[in-house]
This record gives sequence, structure tokens and C-alpha cells, in this order.
Amino acid sequence: MDGDEFLVLELDGSLIPWDQVPIAMFEEKEGEFAPLIKHLKGLKLTVSIGVRQGYLLVAVGPSTDQLAKFGGPGPKLAGLPEFKPLAELAGKPLTAVGYTSAAVRRATGVTAEDVTAYGDVLKAGLEHADLPDDVRKAIEKDGEALLKSIAKDITKPGAATSFSFRTARGWETYAHDYSPAAAGESRPLTLLNHLGGDPLMAAVWRSGTTVDDYRAAVKWAKIIAGHVEKVAIAKAPDAEPIIKSVRQEIYPVLQELSDVTERLWLPALADGQEAVVLDAKWSSKQWHAALPTDRPMPLPEFGIVVGVSDREKLEKALEGYLAGANKLLGKARELAPPGSIPEFEIPRPKVETKGGRTFAHYPIPAGLGVDEQFQPTGGLSDKVAVLALSRGHADRLLTETPLASGLAPFARKTADSAFYFNWAGMVDTAAPWVDFGLRAAAPGGDAKQNEEVARKVIGALKIFRKYGSVTYRQNGVTVTHSEAVFQDVPAVEK
Repeated sequence: MDGDEFLVLELDGSLIPWDQVPIAMFEEKEGEFAPLIKHLKGLKLTVSIGVRQGYLLVAVGPSTDQLAKFGGPGPKLAGLPEFKPLAELAGKPLTAVGYTSAAVRRATGVTAEDVTAYGDVLKAGLEHADLPDDVRKAIEKDGEALLKSIAKDITKPGAATSFSFRTARGWETYAHDYSPAAAGESRPLTLLNHLGGDPLMAAVWRSGTTVDDYRAAVKWAKIIAGHVEKVAIAKAPDAEPIIKSVRQEIYPVLQELSDVTERLWLPALADGQEAVVLDAKWSSKQWHAALPTDRPMPLPEFGIVVGVSDREKLEKALEGYLAGANKLLGKARELAPPGSIPEFEIPRPKVETKGGRTFAHYPIPAGLGVDEQFQPTGGLSDKVAVLALSRGHADRLLTETPLASGLAPFARKTADSAFYFNWAGMVDTAAPWVDFGLRAAAPGGDAKQNEEVARKVIGALKIFRKYGSVTYRQNGVTVTHSEAVFQDVPAVEK
């Protein structure tokens, strides 16, 4: 190829022993897949490897024709508008450049046409469902309408690029997605200041769910429930009185809970910010009565954080959910066989207000033998609501503390989502438990030798320190800026 040599492996579908493949067992009609087999036999696969203009090139395709395009005449990738951001990295020590065309992404991703095509699958399944014609046709009609509703929100993907470059402590990457982005620009993710400072792992994002989205979901839930009722009655006519009772007694309570969600819960959380956090800043010498240790041992602590737009509505929503849940229990008890559901109501949690913050929890029975720090707690301030495994963690999450990641992407003030992973901290959390296990398994001299090996392994694992990424919209393009940090093991004195 223009003086460059390639090793080429050519394969075709005829090499496959199709007569030994039990295709017939999947056929509904004899010879149904014959055209497919004929097509597959004619397919060709060519794998080429060689040096093209000084670069190692591996190519896979139907022939070697595409090889000439690499380094040949004609348009270049560098001339595409998607590669303009690469100019901003001029002078950076690039380590990787990636590109996926819009055509490839549309061919491999889920499209609106793929979703609406499930209507044919639904129709085929209903033909074998042995249902009355009116029920079957109604399900087909609503099923197609639901699929169209879902399909209209699926955007056609655009091209995607990624550019990575080396830094003094690792590498950074800028990934650009040219699919149609949501309208407007990114806003500050204030929940980054409510992750406890330097957690082990955290993900923060802004949800775009609106009250209108919820109403649409409720509408379809009711339609689906109606079809389920009709199918159940068609298949088991004796069940109609039970279904009627559920409709009369249970559905109104579910509607009340839905109204609480629409009128109170969603407006209270209109800010849209959500986060999950993993940390390990608590420790104990005895997390459980059956597991004493000779030193304080850390454990992971999980937390959920949401941004609050209206504190009063959120408090009323929680009250409404509690009342609705108890009402639902009562109705279920009335409909169930006598004695099958015991007399029980979900009690109100213990609530404490301190410094403008409200904390609520259900006490853990002392007989469980767990450390008193373990106390799942909900916390609420004017701007943030949290759920954590301890009062201490809930308090830390409510406290505004800037994220101490030290990573370049987090210097950005606005974003749609962010991710942070402190791998070195994760290893440090596990290390005391590894040490504890080694000492318990091999007391004495062997334990010291095992501990030394463990320290070296842990030191090697901590070469990778941390990773973080921030995703934002810029000029109609979705950009993700990420950084990975590495640190060599300390030199050992001889």
C-alpha cells in the first residue's frame, strides 16, 4: 500500500460449518432462516496489520480498501469541527485522541425507531395471549402510544471526541459529546459543599424531572393498572370482586400519596440536586458486641443528600407520606383475611431541632449489640436534606464544607454532574481490617512478616491516588473534564 507492507488475514462466512449449527430447532417454518444463512456465508472479514507512514496500524473491515484512507488524500479528521477543541490543548503532551462518528453512535445506540419497533414485539406477544379482542386491541393501542411517548424524548446522538494529556501527577481528559444538549447553561452544584469535605467517593447531579414529567408517569401508571385489571378478570373472573375492592379502597389512598408527591414533594425538591456519598470518618473498638478489637476500626458510612427549595413543603410531604402509609396499612388489613396483617402503625420518629437543623431517627434496639454511633438519621436544613447511617455523618453533610479534592476539574464553578473517587482513602480504610485479620489468623512471628508484606502491597495499591470528573454544557456541547492522579511509592532507604 504505497510502499507500506501489511499482513492480512481474510475470512468469510463460508468457513463456518453451518450444516452443523442446529438452526432448525429455532425455526417456526422450514427454511425460515435460509436467506439469513446465505447472507452470512457471503460476508467477508479482513484483519490487516502493518506500519503505515511510520505508524502501527491495525484495521478490521470487509476488505483492505480502507487502508488507503489512512494518510491518503482526501478530508482528514483534524478538519472536522468536532476537533476544534484539540487546538486549545496545543503544546500539551497528548496521550490519547478518540473519535466516534454520529453514524456509528446511532447504529450502536438506542434510537427512537428502536423503541417504537417494540410495538411489533408487543403485538406479536398479545396474539398468543388468549385475551378478548377488545382487551388486546386496547393494550396494543396504549402500548404503541406509550412507546411513541418515550421515543419522542430520545435524541439522535451526535459525534463524540476525547483528548487526554499527561500532567506532572497523572493525566487529564476532555470528552465532548455533540448530541443535542438540554437548553440553557449549567448551574453551580452547591451540593459539592455538602459531601463532608473529602469523602471516599461521591456522585452529584442535577435531575431534570418536573411536575409535568411526574403527571405523565402517573397517567401511564393508571392506564397500565387498568389493563392489568382487565387481563386479570379475563384470566380469572372470580378475582373481579377482589379487584373491585382494591380499586375502591386502595386506589384512593394511592391517589392521596400521589397528590402529596405532586403538590409538596416535587416542589420542595425543585432545586433538582441529588448526591450519594461514601465516607469513613467514624471508628469504634467494638462495632458489634461479638467483634471487639484492640484499636479503633473505621467502617464505610453511606449518605444521601438532596437540595431543598422549600423546607416547609418537604416537612409537610414527609408528614403526608407517614399518614398515607398508615392509612394504606389499615385498608390492606381490612381487605386481607382476619389476622393475616397484625395491628400496626408506623410510629413517628424521634425528632430534635438544634441550630436551625432538624434531625429525626428511629432508635436502634439495644439488644442488637451494635455500637451506639450506628443510628440511621435524617437531617434537614433550609437548603439541604440528608439521610445517613449516623447522627455525626448527617451533621457533617448538612454543614457547608468545600470539597477538598485538589483536582483540576473541580475548579469549575458550574456543572451538571460531578464524580469523585478517593482510592487512596479507600485503601487506608481497609488497611486496619487487613491488619486485624492477619494478626487474628497468624499470631506471633508469622503475623509480623505478613504485616510487612501487607504494608508493601498497600503502598503499591496507593500509587493510584484519586480520580474526579465534572460534566457541563458549553455552547450546546456536553463536556466532561476528568483527572486521574498517581503517586510513586516512597523510596526505600538501603
